[in-house]
Amino acid sequence: MSFTCQICFDEKSQRLELPHLATGNGDVLRKLDCNHPICMECLATHIRVRVEEQRAFQLRCPMDGCSNELFEQDVQRLVKKQVMSSDVFQRFAALRARDFNARSKSFDLLIPYTDDDLDFVFALREMRLCPRCKLVIQRSEGCNIFFCFCGKYFNYASADRPVGHNCTKFRWTAQLARSRGVSLEEAAKYGGNVRLFKKADLTASQLGISRDAARDLHIQAQDGDEDARSRIRALRCSQHRERRIAKDGWAYTLEQF
Repeated sequence: MSFTCQICFDEKSQRLELPHLATGNGDVLRKLDCNHPICMECLATHIRVRVEEQRAFQLRCPMDGCSNELFEQDVQRLVKKQVMSSDVFQRFAALRARDFNARSKSFDLLIPYTDDDLDFVFALREMRLCPRCKLVIQRSEGCNIFFCFCGKYFNYASADRPVGHNCTKFRWTAQLARSRGVSLEEAAKYGGNVRLFKKADLTASQLGISRDAARDLHIQAQDGDEDARSRIRALRCSQHRERRIAKDGWAYTLEQF
């Protein structure tokens, strides 16, 4: 059945159908085909231009006002029909994975200032990342076999978490971040050990060194490193002498006056 493409206004015989689309777990991505008369060549050009602009999200049917979104499966079908280069598809997939990945990495930089922030962080912890596109996915029910809309099958239970990927004491870590006003990434360096954080914070401020350097010194000292213990003692003694000299010098000045 021929139609007039609403982009190029040529008579065409084929369009790319945009039918109902759902993940293997039943999440609906697209309800129905919009049936807009857009030829495959114009649709392919529309996608290519958006990819060149590095826009791979909220990519919709080019008909004005249409809300039907285009996904990787649709772009793949255009490649199979030989109206689009596979390079464009690969770039489209890479852009989506890059953006999702950047977003997932930003979660570790969150600072849970409030209890609501802390609840959000705990909720994120229970979610998972698609191994391919890094989309954050939450399971509401069902088994651990998941099917992301990018087409990747994976095991939900063994997939990476959006926050605290390798953290075994995440709850303590999150609470440390909340109480000390630091990011989850910073709190994870201490494994949720509030005492170690306080000691490192105090030593850093007293000795004028970075908190990371102070933390490393304390960890080495706790592990029995005598050199580290000696350095901490020497630095504290040095600071004590400087304070004493400053105090005595001020007293001497007052006496002379």
